Amino acid sequence: MERYYANTTTASTFKSLTIDGNSSLSIDGGIYKGGNIETSAGSSIVIKNAKLNAGYINLYGNMEFTGEKGSLVASGKIRICTKDAVLTLHGSELLSGNTSGTEKMSMNFYDSGKVFLGGNESLGYIATTITKSGSKYLDTNKTVTFVLHEDTTLFSIDELYKGLNSDYTSSLKGTDTNTDGTEFSWDIKYNFENFKNGVVRIGQTLTEDELANQIVADGWKDFTQNSEGYLFATQIPEPATMAFLLGGLAIAFAFMRRRR
Repeated sequence: MERYYANTTTASTFKSLTIDGNSSLSIDGGIYKGGNIETSAGSSIVIKNAKLNAGYINLYGNMEFTGEKGSLVASGKIRICTKDAVLTLHGSELLSGNTSGTEKMSMNFYDSGKVFLGGNESLGYIATTITKSGSKYLDTNKTVTFVLHEDTTLFSIDELYKGLNSDYTSSLKGTDTNTDGTEFSWDIKYNFENFKNGVVRIGQTLTEDELANQIVADGWKDFTQNSEGYLFATQIPEPATMAFLLGGLAIAFAFMRRRR
């Protein structure tokens, strides 16, 4: 594995940096700032008592972040660029938005992707792009998956969609028309693995249709959102549990019939 190291009390600058597969960027102390960071499958970034102030971090494969709380600072967005890319965060509250910590990190999903949370993360917004070919928009279907850590007590997202311009969705599902009259549609689903009531907070008020069809979690149904934005749902009994309950009801019914 090739490793790139930064260890300085003054700012180290770079125009851009590419972390190839099975390579690691390790920052131990100091400040590291500059342009975009391009990462491919198998790459990793390790931050210890340091600040990383990059443009965008473009993820083209599976990448792992390891860092102490508050040690990673990125000025731009993490951009999920390829289908089924996986971002794994190790460490609680790893991300912030700028060097002063006044803004939250944002993510841009160009395609479906999965993010493993390391603990309690708070994101500013998530922008999901509509598929485009030239000047023509195409049908877009994406599933963005967040895997909650066992220690996660709060995962907060201010906005699930961001209407920055016509290339980004202004809702999680919809249809529109190109200038040539052709229609296109988009369908963005958010899947929360290891979901628990009151752990996921979405600052944006979602519609009933979005809660019913665009928010999903295995083993849960009937999503609602309270006044503070926290998601709640009804847990679906597992087949074994359901069979046990039905068996108990059958025994009780047979007992009642015998008593008669």
